[in-house]
Amino acid sequence: VDYGSKFVGQEMQNSTIKGFKDLTVRMIQRGEHAFLPPFDESLVIRPRDILVVSGTKKDLAQLYAKSSEDLANTSAVGNAEEA
Repeated sequence: VDYGSKFVGQEMQNSTIKGFKDLTVRMIQRGEHAFLPPFDESLVIRPRDILVVSGTKKDLAQLYAKSSEDLANTSAVGNAEEA
């Protein structure tokens, strides 16, 4: 997550990102610490966090299309489910 991103400050309730209800956050990497669901209600996204998300190819493409400027070093690696 890049500095100034609209994701910064979002609370991680229900393992979802606001505006992307069909994507699930599987892990947040912050420095050397990994946060796994269920996330504590006080956990918020910070600049330079790495979010590992899962969803369909369509959902991941939609995230990238709508928010690529908010994400640093975006890469969609792994197996996404077909829509």
